[in-house]
Amino acid sequence: MVEKMDFKIEKFKTANDFLFRNEEHLLKSESINNLILGLACGIQKSEIEASDPLFLSIIQNGKLAGQALLSNPSRPLVVSRIIDGGIIHLCEFFKKENITLKGVVGPSKPSSLFSKQWSSKTNLGMHQGIYELLEVKLPKNSGGELVFADERDLDKLTVLVEGFVRDCFPEEQEVDKRYIEILNRQIRNKTLYVWKLKSGEIVSMAAVARESKNAATISMVFTPEHHRGNGYGSLVTAYLSKRVLESGKKKCNLFTDLLNPTSNSIYRKIGYKKIGESMHYHFI
Repeated sequence: MVEKMDFKIEKFKTANDFLFRNEEHLLKSESINNLILGLACGIQKSEIEASDPLFLSIIQNGKLAGQALLSNPSRPLVVSRIIDGGIIHLCEFFKKENITLKGVVGPSKPSSLFSKQWSSKTNLGMHQGIYELLEVKLPKNSGGELVFADERDLDKLTVLVEGFVRDCFPEEQEVDKRYIEILNRQIRNKTLYVWKLKSGEIVSMAAVARESKNAATISMVFTPEHHRGNGYGSLVTAYLSKRVLESGKKKCNLFTDLLNPTSNSIYRKIGYKKIGESMHYHFI
């Protein structure tokens, strides 16, 4: 006899309430769920700004079956691993509540199904690999060090962050607003790092974008075009990953553009292993 699938949506008023109910469930696949976990933890600690956030659980026959988070009406809906029936129910919930969505992002299967159920007018913005590192393999250091970024280098950091946004988000319509917002948040949270040569020249950057109980997400890995090909991206990522592990975290994770074989190769060489894929759909 096939068990009837009875789905319900449970709403939470705060990130704290959401995590109390859902954190243990999400931690079972911590790196796969790094985006939704990291956003919830960041909102809880006031490290990530949220505007009228929506925290949801998908309940199947009385048990947790998945989660969704909308941090801001201008940002995409973030979903965790959810079975097909739960995704369909979640999509129906948003349509019934007449909530407008800009897009959806999460593990490939649930995000793809949500996109198809939501509208025929969607496009795939990013198809990314989800990578996890438990032990770092440091590349040869040809000279330089990982340095915490602060306001003394604001001009140089501004150029780097703007370059990152333009390279990684080519469809971004408000580039200036986006990179200023990202830079201010990273400086405020003290999570931005650079690779600095002995000469004092800053040649690459990376950031700790989000944290969860046992892991941290490395992001914003960017080297200006005129410095590429020297291994600086590998160095800044490897040494920042090492710093994260030495701080007490058990693992690091990151997203890669699957269309960029160079970056995927670089991360594998320093110890990252691909454990899944993520898709980000834009709704037209």
